[in-house]
Amino acid sequence: MGDRGASLFIFNDEKASENAMEGELGNSKIAEFGQDLYATEIFVEGDSRYLAAPSSARDATFEEVLHLTQAQGIAPALASLQKKIADQAEVALTNNVWNPDADQLEEWRAEGDLETGNSVSHEYFAAIVEAYYGMWKGLPAGMDGYTGNSRALQIAHDSNGQAIIAEFLPEYIPTTMDIDPSFAVGSIFYMEYNAALSYTAKSQYLQSVRLTGKNNSNIVGNSQNNVLMGNQGDNQIDGKGGVNTYKVNGLQSEFIVGADGEGFLLQDTVDGRNGTDKLLNIQKVEFNDSELNLSR
Repeated sequence: MGDRGASLFIFNDEKASENAMEGELGNSKIAEFGQDLYATEIFVEGDSRYLAAPSSARDATFEEVLHLTQAQGIAPALASLQKKIADQAEVALTNNVWNPDADQLEEWRAEGDLETGNSVSHEYFAAIVEAYYGMWKGLPAGMDGYTGNSRALQIAHDSNGQAIIAEFLPEYIPTTMDIDPSFAVGSIFYMEYNAALSYTAKSQYLQSVRLTGKNNSNIVGNSQNNVLMGNQGDNQIDGKGGVNTYKVNGLQSEFIVGADGEGFLLQDTVDGRNGTDKLLNIQKVEFNDSELNLSR
């Protein structure tokens, strides 16, 4: 992707993208290997759109980043994987596992080239990955009528599609996700699935999150080995299962650590930085200069 100069363009909205592409950017070499994404399509973990029940408004980040990765990375460099995706897309269409509109399908078949493939394989890959990471759970179907709109349904309806994902992507997302600073005081960001909280269909596949801003908000982890971080407020952090690490910004000598009920209390002596945090089911604290194993 680096050799091809692959680029992701983030615009405020569709109109801003059109204006840019009608100007110098659209005529530049960089646009040839680019993909656009709108700010209106990016949902930040913990913001009101991320927390809302699934609807027609959705986070398109996975889709657009996958389009860029497939067109400029997978297809040119991993021809065998690209062929698997393209072949399975046709199987899914034939078996009515994936059901885009006929006009849309015809348009996708006309797009692309011999190297990157037509857009059918790209749209299918985005549909199966979004379903794999819980973005369509709770809706009647996934993107463009994909019937495997949860991992369980995907195994039942499109196990070969899920096998393709496992070949390329992790089961859980290791990247640290920042929780939006608007996440309300006293609220808990859950990383374990709870049917009463629709957003947890997505957050259950996260491994590492960081609270941002100053609100006194909290985290409950999942069964994975979580890496968790608080914010400037006072937070309660429950790692739940797994072997969990809590990371703070500062030297170990700048913190006071003590037993507190079933957990520990971690107090930052530097004002306005990490606050005072209650830790439950956390096995290790990582400071800037050292690590502390917690035991009772």
